[in-house]
Amino acid sequence: MVNSSTRGSAGGCAAAPADGGMTAASRPSANPPELPRRTVRANRDLRDFGDLSDIGDIGDIGTSSPNASRNRTRRPTPRRRRRQGITARSRAGIGAAGARYAFGGAGGRRPHSEGSFLMFQTIPGRRTRRFRPALPAATAALLFAASPALPQGGTETLLEEEWGRIEPLSGGKLGLAAIHLETGRTAFLHPDEAFPMASTYKVPIAVEMLRRVDEGEFSLEDRVEVNAGDLSPGSGMISRLLDDPGVSLSWRNLLELMLLISDNSATDLCLTAAGGGERVTARMREMGVEGIRVTRSTANLITDYVGAEDLPPRAERTRATYTEHYERVPDEERERAGRQFESDPRDTATPRGMADLLRRLWAGEGLSPGSRDLLVDIMERCETGAGRLKGRLPEGTVVAHKTGTIGRTTNDVGVLTLPGGAGEVVVVAFVKESDLPIPERERAIADAARSAYDYFLFVR
Repeated sequence: MVNSSTRGSAGGCAAAPADGGMTAASRPSANPPELPRRTVRANRDLRDFGDLSDIGDIGDIGTSSPNASRNRTRRPTPRRRRRQGITARSRAGIGAAGARYAFGGAGGRRPHSEGSFLMFQTIPGRRTRRFRPALPAATAALLFAASPALPQGGTETLLEEEWGRIEPLSGGKLGLAAIHLETGRTAFLHPDEAFPMASTYKVPIAVEMLRRVDEGEFSLEDRVEVNAGDLSPGSGMISRLLDDPGVSLSWRNLLELMLLISDNSATDLCLTAAGGGERVTARMREMGVEGIRVTRSTANLITDYVGAEDLPPRAERTRATYTEHYERVPDEERERAGRQFESDPRDTATPRGMADLLRRLWAGEGLSPGSRDLLVDIMERCETGAGRLKGRLPEGTVVAHKTGTIGRTTNDVGVLTLPGGAGEVVVVAFVKESDLPIPERERAIADAARSAYDYFLFVR
């Protein structure tokens, strides 16, 4: 049994009253470039703050980039195919421009020599794809290596070099990691640099919460009464639709709301259930995962990003409290706070660290089989980020993922399932310090994901 008096300031939140509206049985113990910022100033509604707010998924409408169809409408001439498809002069290489060309290798759709590359072309107006041998591996390696890139530490240097060409499309710094789970082959870009996780930090929160369920500390079927002080700013439905007294949800409901639609109120309750940020971070270390640090609740994280101060204790806040305090922040202070937020080590992850966490989870580490399967199932049903990891993948590709966005940060992390039994690929994509509109950042993520998909599918 758990003690209702121990619910504390999870992730930096002020302590709530002991009664809190939950029963003792259900309460776990607490052990254009300026678009994002201009939108915040023009509309003070709390939905404007990150994918820790609704702005995070402003570019997720639909399943592909607005430019995808335009990029496929012009049939390339043989000369253009040679220039764009197999030379380093292509704008963004394999994964970009509608994934017109891809690496190939042993396997593919027809027999070919071991170690060769295939050129893969989608012909407008046709339902079939044409494959033909392109270049020997050694020759292709020379061509794709025309733009030198620093070694990133992965085994697949050609993919890393391709990512280096995609990075400028993000408008900022693009951190990437990929792991082919069946073979252990890897590729990285800025693997050990810290990036703000935004809402992708909800994955490690879910891991520690489910571990506590596995240990019998509480049940996912226990119900939680949501009080006014539990409502958080930003994305989700609880604070917007269920803000009247008397709402009761199960921990399973809250877990799904946190991961499916990135609900921030659900997240902060789940963070409390997980024991707070320090406990989540400690669990990552216990699993052998380095480079992931969870510290604050979403309410406190967004408040720091905005630069608001002197908020009342968490139990005394309402949705209107956040609106009032956020509106008081001058433009200059908001700008300063946003820049400071980007260099804050709290609530950050490295691409290598996040990829390692996903690798371990998919290998069955850290959770019971039932909890692991539940987490994967929810992530496969994630409703945000259709233009990110999934943005340029073939229709029907299974992707278990979690998005995150706040300010100049746009992220997506997950696992892609390759067709034909070719395996699964962990892909982590973090963008920071970008002044491009969110849809532009998403296109860079989509290009990077497609290049990883094609590479591990065709290059063996």
